[in-house]
Parts: sequence; C-alpha cells; structure tokens
Amino acid sequence: MIKAFIFDVGGTLVKTDEAILEALTRALREHGIEFKDKEKVVNVFGQGQMKNVQTAVEVSYAGPDREEKIKQCYASFKTVFPLQVISYFQVIPYVLKGLDALKRKGMKLAVLTGFNQDETEFFLDKMRLRQYFDLILSAEDMVKHRPDPQGLLLAVEKLGLKKEECMYVGDTWVDILFARNAVVRVACVKTGAQDHSLLEKEKPDYLVDDFREMIKRGE
Repeated sequence: MIKAFIFDVGGTLVKTDEAILEALTRALREHGIEFKDKEKVVNVFGQGQMKNVQTAVEVSYAGPDREEKIKQCYASFKTVFPLQVISYFQVIPYVLKGLDALKRKGMKLAVLTGFNQDETEFFLDKMRLRQYFDLILSAEDMVKHRPDPQGLLLAVEKLGLKKEECMYVGDTWVDILFARNAVVRVACVKTGAQDHSLLEKEKPDYLVDDFREMIKRGE
C-alpha cells in the first residue's frame, strides 16, 4: 500500500522547460554562442543544470576553449535562472487539485529535486506549493545525483517508511532510471518536455497523461 509520494519539481509540478531553454539561450548569447539543437538539451533534462549547460555548449560550439565556455555560460545561466525568466513558470494543470486530494487521503508528500535549495524554495513559494509537503530535499542534500539512488533512498529514510510504501513521480527518462536504481515504484507524467518514446523505453510502473491519475495511484 502506498503511503507517500515523492515528487520531482521541474516538468512534474511546475512547467520549467521553456524557462530553462530561454535562460540557456541568453547565457550562451552572452558569450557569443548561438544555441542550437535544443532537443538534445531537453533529452538530458533531469540530470541537473550543469548538465543542461554543458550539453547546450557542446552542441552549439566547437571552439578549442569549449571547456572554459561551459564554465562561463554556467555562471551566466545562474544569473538568469530563475528570476529573469520568471514569466515562463506556471503550475502544471491539475497539480494543486491532485496534491489536495492526496493530502486528504492521508498521504505523506515529499519533494526531491535536482534544483538547488534557493531555486527549490523559489518554486515552492512562488507557486504556493510549500504547504503540501512534509519533506523537501534539494541538490545540496545529496552527495550523488540522479540516476544514482542515494537521494531517493534518503527521502524514503527521512519519511520513516519502507521503499514499497513509496512512489516516486517524475517526468524524464532519468527519473525512471533513478527510481529503478532505488527499487522504488515510479510513475512518470507526460507533462515534461521529453519525447514520450524516451519514457516508454524505460518502462515506468505507470506512465500517465497528467496529474489526475496520481490520485488513483493513492487508492
């Protein structure tokens, strides 16, 4: 029986893909790079902002100083994201209704995200989501990051539950692999930016169209 849901943030609770891509575009432009092949960056979503910046530079720039450009663009990205692209964020449809319903069922709810603490607090406060969660873990709480299972195992431990009593909810193929590595059931929502074929390939326990089906999973 499921007693807790552990949620990713970007693409799962809050629409962030357009904001990330816009911030990357601005960061690369600042260093004279035209951002190309955005789909390749979308396909690495879920592995952290440094990975997003690294991939964006690698697919857009072939100069001999590429490693230095990655560092420069990451620094610029951090000045843009999230405050300068705030207009791009929105709570994903049915999330608030779904969280309300799960709370009424007595579920424990947690956030586990690759965003840093400041970014996580920004999203939860700006989108009025903080009130729903019993536990919030961000990048600084983990030594190893997705798809290494350390963060998810830590969340289960802090909730005081067994792995079989928890379900992880994400939106990327890395989220699915993350949960598989932790031997925790996983539901993947199709509300993120990645092609659904990438999600299907990883075979999550549940692949759902939107947040309304999370309510059913708690029954």
